[in-house]
Amino acid sequence: MGGTTIVMFIRWGVKYGGPMDVAKIRSGHDTSGLRRRFMIVVGDLAGALFWLMVYPTDFVKSVIQVDNYKNPKFSGSLDAFKRIKRWEGLPVQ
Repeated sequence: MGGTTIVMFIRWGVKYGGPMDVAKIRSGHDTSGLRRRFMIVVGDLAGALFWLMVYPTDFVKSVIQVDNYKNPKFSGSLDAFKRIKRWEGLPVQ
């Protein structure tokens, strides 16, 4: 692990992990009894839900970024979303 990565993890821990721990202590909630498997599953679900909500927006943003600015195909984000949905459909598996 490089030095930059270590610094990033330390900054993340101080910025997010620290306040979360302080909030847990002040609220009186004890999470030490939770099983590791439960915490992993809940973390995975939270990550999946996050990307489920963010990915369509990010995809539309990327399509608009590569669109020709002199002759754009889309009039805005909502128009881009509607056209992408019509052209490619929503993935159903």
